[in-house]
Amino acid sequence: LSFLVVPVALCAQSYSALWKEVSIAQQKDLPKTAIQTVDKIIRQARKENNGGELLKALLTRGQLNTEIAPDSAETFVELLENNLKTEKSAEMQALYHAVLGRFHAGRNARLYEDAPQKAKNHYLMSVQNPELLHSALAENYVPFVILGEDSRYFKGDLLHVVARFCGQGMESLHNRLDGSDSCCHAIFNKAAQVYRRSGNREAEFFIMLDSADVSSVPVYYGRPVIANENSGNPKMDFYKDLIRRFGDLDVCVEAYIRLADIENEKNAYECAMEGIRRYGKTRRVDALSDKVEILTRPRLSINVQQSQAFPQMEDSITVEAVNLSHATLRFYRTGLSADNDL
Repeated sequence: LSFLVVPVALCAQSYSALWKEVSIAQQKDLPKTAIQTVDKIIRQARKENNGGELLKALLTRGQLNTEIAPDSAETFVELLENNLKTEKSAEMQALYHAVLGRFHAGRNARLYEDAPQKAKNHYLMSVQNPELLHSALAENYVPFVILGEDSRYFKGDLLHVVARFCGQGMESLHNRLDGSDSCCHAIFNKAAQVYRRSGNREAEFFIMLDSADVSSVPVYYGRPVIANENSGNPKMDFYKDLIRRFGDLDVCVEAYIRLADIENEKNAYECAMEGIRRYGKTRRVDALSDKVEILTRPRLSINVQQSQAFPQMEDSITVEAVNLSHATLRFYRTGLSADNDL
């Protein structure tokens, strides 16, 4: 057993040492030297079937190639597409599609007219099997995947990483591709349905929250949220619905934080105070406390209608005070002439 454990430790140290060499070469502005080391990582990762190291190394190599030859991007895309064609792992295929989607989404649509459509296709292919991604662990693809603090709510699955990445990528296309908003919604809804079926309400809540964060019109399980007559704001109604459905979970404090940011001052104060009462022991409640402090802070603003004042001409001044019991406005005659440089 000891014999089996030792090579794993050595491999981890080897990758760490190799990436350190790459970093040093980059700091010295030696891209060709860095590429030589990256190629070592690629060979080792292929040999050991280490997808996380392989993907990070491939992307790093593509970046270094463009530093040497700016027009080498097309060759890099072909490399990724060829790897995708020969890749047998469905999880790795999903990650390749996600990377290719982001690459095409970042291309100039005037020079590459089909780039937005290609990005869309890759993003949708990346999440075509959400159940499989849900059963896969994101930690198996470190360092390509960087796990966030809230990964624990998703039990460390690969689905939340891919769905968030692709959903945000699709939303970035909304000004360049018709139907991108509906595709963005479809990606988040696929993930939400998986978490709902598995009974993971925290994950369901966060993925739906993500959908509202990246989209101007949130969607409730495939149906756009229509603002009611009172609010006129679909996001406001969406957050209120999340609070009704997930209010028993401590993580729902995030919905209160977002709702307080878009409500008018009176309602924002009431929203923040309600959130503090419900989740006063949670760490993120500090954001609501900060909101209350800002809303209750004394403020005074003075607005002069005319930018210049002239003799014998009337003018008006608007004074607005918040959280102040009294204020004094004084006028002083300066004695300056009209042609004074001041």
